[in-house]
Amino acid sequence: MAELRVENPRLTGDFVKLMADAGVTLPVRLHETEVGEIVDAKGREVCVVDVNRERPDDEVVHLCSWIVVAINTCGGFQATGVPRETTF
Repeated sequence: MAELRVENPRLTGDFVKLMADAGVTLPVRLHETEVGEIVDAKGREVCVVDVNRERPDDEVVHLCSWIVVAINTCGGFQATGVPRETTF
């Protein structure tokens, strides 16, 4: 896997500021009960994945998890936990 290198330390700060300006408080997370919903640190909805419910829930959870990791990584947070194998 390729290593992500950030040459400009302003990127994370700029990203956090832009998210805050959009009303999003990092870190984001999966909603506790609504599959496909990503919320910010204050529990506010950030986005909904598969709003038409065309994909199986396990696929939606995987997609949302990857989006959460990407957003939080850009915001300066480090992912923790044990990665699971994708089943689809």
